[in-house]
Amino acid sequence: AAFTITHELHEGVTGRRKPGAVHGEHTADEAHERRLHGAAEHHTMLDIYYIAGAGLFMAMLVVVVVHVAWALESAKKKRQRKESQERVASGGSEKELYQPPGGLERTVQVCQITCSFSFAWCSLLACHWYVHIYAEIYEWTDIWAKVVMAMIVSAGSFVVISVFDKVADSEDTSAKVDRALHTLIYALGVLIGFSWEHAFDSGVEDIVQGKDHPALWK
Repeated sequence: AAFTITHELHEGVTGRRKPGAVHGEHTADEAHERRLHGAAEHHTMLDIYYIAGAGLFMAMLVVVVVHVAWALESAKKKRQRKESQERVASGGSEKELYQPPGGLERTVQVCQITCSFSFAWCSLLACHWYVHIYAEIYEWTDIWAKVVMAMIVSAGSFVVISVFDKVADSEDTSAKVDRALHTLIYALGVLIGFSWEHAFDSGVEDIVQGKDHPALWK
C-alpha cells in the first residue's frame, strides 16, 4: 500500500505517464547503458520539494495516527478496569480477560505502518532525485550515485534519530510523544535499509549484466 501511494504521488508530482517505457521503449542493453551512465528522468527542484513535502505530511500523519492509537488503548484499558471492578463486585475474579484487538484498532495499526513506510519511500525518492541532479552534472555512474544517496540518507537519518532519541528519553515529554518519536525512528531505520537495498541491487544488476542466465546469477 505504501509503495502504491508513493508511486501515485510520483506520477502526480511529475505528471509523467509514458506508455512506451512500460511496454519496452528501450532494449535491455540500452536500458542498462542508460542506467550505468546515470541516465535518468530529469526532475526539477520543485518536484523534489513536492515529494519531500509529501514525505513530511506522511510523518505528521504518523504522529496523528499514534495519538489516535493511544486514545483507543486508553479507552480500552479504562473499559477493562471497569469490567474488572464489576466482576470483583459480583464475586468473580479480579484478573482481566484477554480481549483481542478490534477492527478499529487493527485499522489504526495498518494506517500507522502504511504512513511510516510512505514517509520512508517519499524521503528516499526525494533524495534519489536530488542526488541524480549532481550525477548528471558530474557524470556519475548509477552505482556511485546510489552509494552516495545511501550515505547521505544514513548520515542524515543518524542525526535525526539521535535527536529524536534524546527527546524521547527526556522526562519532559509524555508517553504519547515518546511513542510517536519511536515510530518515526523505526521509519527512518526502514529508510536507511531502502537506500542501501537500492545501492546493492544496482551493483548486482551490473555484475550479472551479460551473463547467460542473469536471474540465476542473482
